[in-house]
Amino acid sequence: MSKKLVFLGSLSVFISGLFYIISDFRKFQLPLLGFGFLCFGLVLLFLRPLRFNWSFSFWFLFRFMSYGVILGTLVNTDPSLFVAGLSLVFSFLILTILTPTFERNDLARIATCAFWIAHIPFLVFPAILQGISLPYRGVFYNPNSLGTVAATVGSVAIATFLGAKNARKYRRVALLCIFVFSVILTLLSMSRTSAVSLFLVVLFLLVAFLIPQLDKSRKRISRKQAKQILLFCVFISLLFLVVKPLNSLLMNTIIKKFLVKAQQGDIFDRRSVLWKIVISEASVFGHGRDYFAHLGLGAHNTYISILGQFGIVVAIPFVGMVTIMLKETFEFARRYYMQDTYALVPLASMTCFVTLSLAEGMLMKSSMFMAFIMAGYSFSYRRERDYTE
Repeated sequence: MSKKLVFLGSLSVFISGLFYIISDFRKFQLPLLGFGFLCFGLVLLFLRPLRFNWSFSFWFLFRFMSYGVILGTLVNTDPSLFVAGLSLVFSFLILTILTPTFERNDLARIATCAFWIAHIPFLVFPAILQGISLPYRGVFYNPNSLGTVAATVGSVAIATFLGAKNARKYRRVALLCIFVFSVILTLLSMSRTSAVSLFLVVLFLLVAFLIPQLDKSRKRISRKQAKQILLFCVFISLLFLVVKPLNSLLMNTIIKKFLVKAQQGDIFDRRSVLWKIVISEASVFGHGRDYFAHLGLGAHNTYISILGQFGIVVAIPFVGMVTIMLKETFEFARRYYMQDTYALVPLASMTCFVTLSLAEGMLMKSSMFMAFIMAGYSFSYRRERDYTE
């Protein structure tokens, strides 16, 4: 029963993150998110006493951020700020802290399965039914939103592909097709942030994969597995270098857009001007939920968005917790790649969320939810293995 509730909760949370960036469905985002959190809460009825494995520093930062949200709401007298802050606090609490204690062994499989069911239809069916034009946005309210979703799906696909070392061929082929499809959608969206994020995810995964191979005391991958990784790298490189339509797509979307913005002297497309204003006006408790509406531009940066709305008292612990989570997912991938099929997924999802957040607002979107769940899984699972080894 608990597994079904975790699956249903994960599915609801992921779909709510997608609804957030679909104009016609955005009104359903909060109710669906609440339903997902309720499903996770009901799991508590089926549990024995919980043992939390998070470090003292993470707990301290989490509590600090929670108090910051409450104080910021009181200072700004802004109920909408409290709702947004409470959603963020509950996302950390339920997805990253509580959920990994529910289904420690099966959480990655359950969450990844829910992730595919939630995302694939929103990417595939619009492309088939509506056709494609540049820049492509699918069912989402702008092309950048599609790009962030495609990059997230591609990140999870490549991480699962590299981790499924002993899976059946049809599964690995399916994961590879999802990855290539995601890369193509990312290029069609012409989202530079998403393209760079997906590239960095692949780079981080390869680094996490290669480091253990240099340690003679650790079990290494077989020669067959090494060949598969090498063939994958060669295949992807040749795919975009030799196949003319894909090469043309890469050059005429992302590369061309980078060059045009560079020639204009504004590679961040006016975002850096806004960021400087927000940093210069930063206050302890922020300026409220409508701060960026008054400025006339969206934050286009998760960290700047939190700084402007919630203030320093929330921004600093948020960055601190995300840093801890990224570090833990990298360590988890490095240590357990040979033992856990999903060992690379936490690192991929966290890297994707962190890098996308540098130039896009990613709060309460499916990328954030996947990153939070998988980061909690990696930390809890690693601590549990450390206790028993």
